[in-house]
Amino acid sequence: MALYAVIENNIVSNLVVSESALEDNWFLVDDTVRMGDTKDGDTYTSPPPSEDGMRGIRDRLLAEEVDPLANNSLRWAELTDAKQAEWTQYRTDLLNVPQQSGFPDTITWPTKPT
Repeated sequence: MALYAVIENNIVSNLVVSESALEDNWFLVDDTVRMGDTKDGDTYTSPPPSEDGMRGIRDRLLAEEVDPLANNSLRWAELTDAKQAEWTQYRTDLLNVPQQSGFPDTITWPTKPT
């Protein structure tokens, strides 16, 4: 079994695991190729990050890491004042990601408190 990229208009529209290429627009690739990449000869290039995509990552981090803690008054109350301040700063830093000067191409992601 091998990984094939399905190419439509020089864009990877799908990735398929198969024993062989079943169509003329299927190309053998390695696992670094992603959907949405552009094919130019034997080279695959990922599109630049989008503002919406980077905001989506930020929103996922808020929803999965911060909100379950900050929105649970019992868990929040168990934290020391110092830990609450760390989590508050982390949340603020995540919210401010779009204001970074290099956004969306260059992002310095804040470090999650431990």
